[in-house]
Amino acid sequence: MAKVPRDWGWVSWEEDDTPPDVRHFNVAGKSALLWLERSRSLHFAAAAVRAHSGDNPKVGPFGFQIALMLGGLAVETILKMVIVADYCETHGFRRDSREAKEFVPPIHDLTKLVTKAKLRINKADRETLGELTSFSVWRGKYPTPLSATAYTPAVLDAYLDLKPKALILECYGAGTLPSLDGRMQAFLQRLVGEGTIVVALSQVAHGGLSIDTYASGSALVAAGIVDGRDMTFEAAFAKLHHLLARGGDPQSIRDTMMRDISGEMSLEAAAG
Repeated sequence: MAKVPRDWGWVSWEEDDTPPDVRHFNVAGKSALLWLERSRSLHFAAAAVRAHSGDNPKVGPFGFQIALMLGGLAVETILKMVIVADYCETHGFRRDSREAKEFVPPIHDLTKLVTKAKLRINKADRETLGELTSFSVWRGKYPTPLSATAYTPAVLDAYLDLKPKALILECYGAGTLPSLDGRMQAFLQRLVGEGTIVVALSQVAHGGLSIDTYASGSALVAAGIVDGRDMTFEAAFAKLHHLLARGGDPQSIRDTMMRDISGEMSLEAAAG
């Protein structure tokens, strides 16, 4: 950075020739105080959502997960404050950075950020931060993880806690799904055992399930999963809502889900 002389007549000084927009970007991005204030705001927001997650219908059933997402973001922000402060102490308060990744890592994994911040934590803290990361990365924002491996025991338990009336599985091909070392089958068996109606569909554009073709499909049958045949997701969704609204015990709804009642499955599939 070159030095540019400035003179206001009664006072003169030198400053670098960084463009104003880049200067403002660096001042905001490298201010530990601003990172701290943002973390505080996220913390207060998390506490507010948590306080009203049970009694405010506008918050909805996922208020607790959203509160944990905000809490995770608060921790992420405070860790990045430490990293930014350490960067500025090491390199000086330079104003020529043009991308945030030059002074703060573009990651959201709290355990990795702890390492970047050069902080020491114990095993229990590391496990807690790993769980909190899942909320800030996806569990507080999306209904499903970015990959099947993210279905950890804690995630599956959270679905059980919701006590859903029904669940639609969109399987691979003829009826396979991730085994997750046996966790998925155990999860589905418990879900069905608690009264949830679980319907399996195929993601393929044509055809439907051949649910007994593979071992994983046979496991679905053993778990008490409804074979959705060649119904589309939309048809199964509408049919489930219709049957649930009419009432009836879970087994009668399961039986009806496997029968064609309005052309939602082909004659061949309904006969099979």
